[in-house]
Amino acid sequence: MQFVPAASETADRVTVFQRTPQWAMPHPLKGRPVDASRRFLHAHVPFYLAWYRARLFWRMGDKVWKLLQVDPDYPHLGRAVNKANDRLRAHLTAYIEHQLADRPDLLAKSLPDYPPYGKRLLIDAGWFSTLTRDTVDLVTDDIETVTPRGVRTAGGVEHEADVLVLATGFRAVDVLGSIEVTGRDGRDLHTEWGEGDGRAYLGITVPGFPNFFCLYGPNTNTGHGGTVIAGTEMQIQHVSALISMMIDRDLASVEVRRDVHDAYNAELDAAMARTVWDYGGTTTYYRNDRGRIVTNSPWRYIDYWSRVHEPNDADYIVTAKAPAPTAV
Repeated sequence: MQFVPAASETADRVTVFQRTPQWAMPHPLKGRPVDASRRFLHAHVPFYLAWYRARLFWRMGDKVWKLLQVDPDYPHLGRAVNKANDRLRAHLTAYIEHQLADRPDLLAKSLPDYPPYGKRLLIDAGWFSTLTRDTVDLVTDDIETVTPRGVRTAGGVEHEADVLVLATGFRAVDVLGSIEVTGRDGRDLHTEWGEGDGRAYLGITVPGFPNFFCLYGPNTNTGHGGTVIAGTEMQIQHVSALISMMIDRDLASVEVRRDVHDAYNAELDAAMARTVWDYGGTTTYYRNDRGRIVTNSPWRYIDYWSRVHEPNDADYIVTAKAPAPTAV
């Protein structure tokens, strides 16, 4: 959605092989400069910048959270997950219909059949208007193979191409990547978690791995909006408090209790089952091969903050340092 509008400015022809249509929000202020009066307020009015950041934080973050919660009694489940989500769908549908008003052939390919936020909600950077260009083709047939001359789709049609650009995303559920982490008694974290199935208490600590802390760990992605920076700052506060406790109490190790870890993840799974991401089984980078959502958090920012801001000592097994040997 970001690359195609830019590429279409220079390429003689662009062919888009689309796997799934995406919901996208209009962005009427894209590219506009910040006006002088707002710059003045930011620079000279006390607390204005902090208020402005908090306002953005609410509007683009926790305010959105309710749109993602499944109402099991909503009569139109399927096209939406609740009344507000349905209103958003109507708004986004009207926007796409307006953008593609003269191209009913593109409209049929561009309207998603799943609720908004079932996949990541994108920002329109000129995508829909770009699709209407004479030099841009939108192909929704399955790709059969890449050939020496281009791409052949199901049915045997070959689309010639000089350059292939792969916009297939990331392996987001592999939160460890190639990092090796060894815990108590030689435990290997890759083995403990299994393929793409990471779990951690608060997304930060893992039983059997003392003094090991994650930032942006399993189920901490803020899928309802906002910024991952804010969530990471909250995790840093939690980890810093634990390290300070170790220093103040002269501890050798801190390790989350297994029962605390398991109870948290059971609560997380129950909350996740009530979200649009879990409803309907859409294919996204949020899910692992078994269908579990590994990346996203079901909590609002404020709820997650209340959980991590001050660690509860009772959640952890602490080990004191061994006394130094006495000289004889």
